[in-house]
Amino acid sequence: MTGDNNGRVLCPTNSAVWQISVRTSAEAEVAMAALLESLFGEPPAVYVDAETRTIALSIYCEELPCPEAEIRFRLRTSLRWIREHGLKMDAGRVAIIKIRRQDWAESWKKHFQPLEFGQALLVKPSWSQCKPRAGQGVVVLDPGLSFGTGQHPTTAFCLEQLVACRQKGQMQSLLDIGTGTGILAIAAAKLGYRPIQALDLDPSAVRVAKANALKNRVAKRVRILQRDLTRLPPGSERKFDVICANLIYDLLIGQTKRILSRLQPRGTFISAGILRTQFEQVRVLYAAAGLKLIATRREKEWQSGAFVFGR
Repeated sequence: MTGDNNGRVLCPTNSAVWQISVRTSAEAEVAMAALLESLFGEPPAVYVDAETRTIALSIYCEELPCPEAEIRFRLRTSLRWIREHGLKMDAGRVAIIKIRRQDWAESWKKHFQPLEFGQALLVKPSWSQCKPRAGQGVVVLDPGLSFGTGQHPTTAFCLEQLVACRQKGQMQSLLDIGTGTGILAIAAAKLGYRPIQALDLDPSAVRVAKANALKNRVAKRVRILQRDLTRLPPGSERKFDVICANLIYDLLIGQTKRILSRLQPRGTFISAGILRTQFEQVRVLYAAAGLKLIATRREKEWQSGAFVFGR
């Protein structure tokens, strides 16, 4: 099993924790994640099974917010509503168990491995003994925080494109929309991008991203702000050479003008987090705005793309 982690675990090291999990399909992932966040007040961890491609969304907490029977009833009722509105759920199984905090941590150590992106970048957890190559930038990031550890194909594509777009000896600015853990902004700083600005609507994600930037010693090079993309000015005088947007389909479609008004002429737009069934609509819309698709990758249900502006 591999996957990105979308949630935070706030509990003592030696305590047992509750794990509330729902298995679902990629199509229903966003709806289920929103449901769990509304019930528990924080986003769930997201695990992608490497073999079956099914998705498990999990919340970890010290105490259940209400009786277990009530949680099961509310989740099953919501699952039924999602199915009735046409989203494929696959099994839609609900599991509520108690696990040792140590078991949870050791599980991540087993499945979260270091990742290399060319000769330029290494992303690894703090417990890894993996040594970087000569001249390789290193991002140290542990799971258990907000979305983004580099394991998910959408995040990995963005990291690969940041490496591919980097032009040594030139100043290149970056805007990271929906920064999550801050992984893309931090990686950009390690690759030599500057200036760098990272935005996220979630205040907890902003706190986590700032902590990760500090941990990776790039806090002074990355400006991390809490911002709602839908409330940014429609136009912007400030332009960026590269924009990363690991966003859901609705935002990519609905906020095209806001996003592209911040992109330099001949700049690169990197887009991820898109289901394969939705990607062509995104490509057509951005082509109409003057962007050409220069790189794309399909991995099971996901498709990501890099576009250039004005070529």
